[in-house]
Amino acid sequence: MRSLEVAGILMIPLLICGMFGNLQLMIVTWRHKQLQHRNGILVAIIACMDFISELHEMKDAIEINSGLSLMRRETCFPTIFLYSYSFNMACVAILSLAIDRLLAVLSPVRYRTMQSKRYIYSTIIIGFIYSTPFVVLGFFLADDELVEPCNLPLAYTEPLMKAWNYPYVTIAFLIIILNIVSYFVMQSAVRKQDMSKASVSSFTCLLVIINYGSNYYVLFWRNRDYRSIFLNQLNLHNKKNVVGATQITDIRTKTYKSEKVANPHMYK
Repeated sequence: MRSLEVAGILMIPLLICGMFGNLQLMIVTWRHKQLQHRNGILVAIIACMDFISELHEMKDAIEINSGLSLMRRETCFPTIFLYSYSFNMACVAILSLAIDRLLAVLSPVRYRTMQSKRYIYSTIIIGFIYSTPFVVLGFFLADDELVEPCNLPLAYTEPLMKAWNYPYVTIAFLIIILNIVSYFVMQSAVRKQDMSKASVSSFTCLLVIINYGSNYYVLFWRNRDYRSIFLNQLNLHNKKNVVGATQITDIRTKTYKSEKVANPHMYK
């Protein structure tokens, strides 16, 4: 059995888990208002984009297991151009989430006054604009070269792949750097203020969100709001215990009796 066929078999259970998690994230964000803050909506957008990507990866796995994965690039790309949109828009959304978190820890008061709708719409529009040239060029440059399997990297021609790789790697590095900076800002706040270690350690979950398909399980593990709602949705939780109010972390200082960290109920 070829390694490609082994990969095709292993992909299916992993994709099912990822699709289930992302679908749960979209549903609970839609149903529960306490999750419809800027962070929650950005996470739901990422989950939606990842779900679309996983659908295309599932198509890829089925083609591999059916012996239909070998095809010409000009045949391949039209079947997965939405994958190009969803993958690239998810990258922009994750970067936007990292920026949002950094703004929240640097200036909590100003963060609360920011217009969430404008920020979210800007994220979607910028992601669409960023993705469109790769889709258009993908159609225009698609040739008759055989590719196997029909996935996103191979669907691009080599010149387009190189052109796509530079901004993609740049975005990935920016996400990592922004999350690291945010983490150290939080660590600095701990040294100056009386914040629980649990609140800070949970912030490291942002680093994990880079991998699509894991959002649901990360939030289930680390966030009480999401966990209670997920359990209730799966009929595994007493409804009386479902969290119905926003969780707030207090930061006590010498100057103020209590300051509220803007929108801190992500990643507890």
